[in-house]
Amino acid sequence: MLRVSKQATQSEIKAAFRRLARQYHPDLNPDNPTAASEFQRISEAYRALLGTPELNDEPSVSQETSPAHRKHYIHGVQCNAQGNYQQAVDAFTQAITLNSQYLEAYLGRCQARYVLGDDRGAIEDAYQVLTLNPNVSQAHYYQGRARARLGYTESSLAAYTRAIQIDSSYASAYYYRGIAHESLQDRPAAKQDWRTASRLFQAQGDVSGVQKAQSKLRGWPLPAFPTVNIKALQFTRWTVARACKLLPNVLFNPGGELLPSFARCSSVQAAAIGFIWAALATLTILASLLLYESPPSSIDVVLLSGTAFLSLVAASAIARLLNRSRGNWAGDVFVAGAALLPLSLFAVLGGLAQSSLGFTATAGVLSGSYVLLTLYVGCTQIHNFWERSAAFAAPLMAITSGGITVWVATEFLGWA
Repeated sequence: MLRVSKQATQSEIKAAFRRLARQYHPDLNPDNPTAASEFQRISEAYRALLGTPELNDEPSVSQETSPAHRKHYIHGVQCNAQGNYQQAVDAFTQAITLNSQYLEAYLGRCQARYVLGDDRGAIEDAYQVLTLNPNVSQAHYYQGRARARLGYTESSLAAYTRAIQIDSSYASAYYYRGIAHESLQDRPAAKQDWRTASRLFQAQGDVSGVQKAQSKLRGWPLPAFPTVNIKALQFTRWTVARACKLLPNVLFNPGGELLPSFARCSSVQAAAIGFIWAALATLTILASLLLYESPPSSIDVVLLSGTAFLSLVAASAIARLLNRSRGNWAGDVFVAGAALLPLSLFAVLGGLAQSSLGFTATAGVLSGSYVLLTLYVGCTQIHNFWERSAAFAAPLMAITSGGITVWVATEFLGWA
């Protein structure tokens, strides 16, 4: 199963397992329906061989008599292979708690965290792996994948390059480095990496990998004008669909959904989704005007909604700079757009219950609480503020944005 001889040493078995794991890992081959089962078979064969006395440098022990941290690690590997990634994270964490130098457990948790969208956690685990052994190519690879998803394209490129320097047959590292080159508009380098990835995937028997790389290569070169239009159309369609799909989750559960939603997008995609949410909130408020007896002007509503959104973006950016956070402008736009969603809900509820002051007040308090919660989660999870700093920054951002919006309404629009 691992394609090694009966006389293979432990290091040869480990090298064969790593090579095949990259080829069949379900996270790296989402288009291959047999990847999960193949990966599980490879994992079982690997554990069986390492448990054989003549192939192991140490006396073999059964799972029942092995150290506790080893049991947790094996359970984590099984959960990863079955797609139970949160259980895998828990199992690897237990193994690390019992053995803080357990490199394989850090690497397994890194992979599971990446799949769950916890990119900063994946980067942290990759750092722990590289602290223990700086020559683990997979740690550099996942570091690159996580950095790319957070929008740090140049640093992801450096991580992929380091993975390739350690393991020149790392096909996936070449493939995603090509994508990083593409993002940086370095087309010749991207094409070269995809050619290399295609050749390596083919040598490893990875059909889906070959198809991915060839698909990238077939897309170039195309006439400049049609390429721009097609890509813009695809990007717009994907972004609008993604924004609509994420909207209810982020609106009603910002604490659990804001970071995973942000982590699965590039910087440009996250910013675009933030703008779309702000636009949807504005359209919802405009629609709610039909419910009011004496509604304000639609133009005034658009101007005030835009003012609230832009002031929130500016307040977030200023707070991030003052806090010396490593976040970026995309996070500011993403969080500001999410924070406007509860306000649009208040506009609808307020229109439905104009005659009930108590209900309107309750809806206002509820919506305001969700705005503060969204800003707090954005500060802590996306901008990496300390909780104490976020508890101060979130209400200050809301007050600043609200004050600017009220000032525009009274001074420029003549609202009493």
